[in-house]
Amino acid sequence: MKKRMVVCVAVGAVLVGAGVVSFALIQRKSPPTQADVQPQLSTFHHDETGVSVDYAAELQVEALSDQDKKDLIVFRAAHPQGSTTPFLITLRYETGLRLPARAAKTDTIDLIVDGAAKALPSRFPAYHQVSERRMQHRDHEAAEIIFTYKGPSGERAKQRLLMVVKDDNTAFYLTGQTKEGDYDQIADKYFNQVFDSFRFE
Repeated sequence: MKKRMVVCVAVGAVLVGAGVVSFALIQRKSPPTQADVQPQLSTFHHDETGVSVDYAAELQVEALSDQDKKDLIVFRAAHPQGSTTPFLITLRYETGLRLPARAAKTDTIDLIVDGAAKALPSRFPAYHQVSERRMQHRDHEAAEIIFTYKGPSGERAKQRLLMVVKDDNTAFYLTGQTKEGDYDQIADKYFNQVFDSFRFE
């Protein structure tokens, strides 16, 4: 019981805030769609932590409030101005994980993944996990959870959560979310670039 409390305390705050083969003899190439055109990129870099991501320059980078900064949010970007497909990308981090991990006798990555597994279902209404995987992201231990949930207006939303351990005391959380029906298109054009470019410099 004590171990479970330690894990939840450590991570709970962070989670508040195939192709189709054609056998036609002659195949016409369709003109590129808007989703096929890759946007120009800008780079966000956080001097204090050394984290960087690349994002489409057309995104609206939001100013952070004092509360955002207290919550250790370092970057937030929304859909381009005038877009009819809203989405949001957020990057934040957490420190002070070394002691809880030692107390729970576990690794930092296990600590934050276990914490997410407990916190997400209670944080997001009608939560449904689509996938979960562990991996190395640019030589750092990482994990990813993709899930859907019921949004405030009753629509189904889909979110990708990437958790990356910088060191045994610090972890980063990168999220991208939009309406479930728009997720694949938005991920291809915007989310994947940001997630793939996540790095420490």
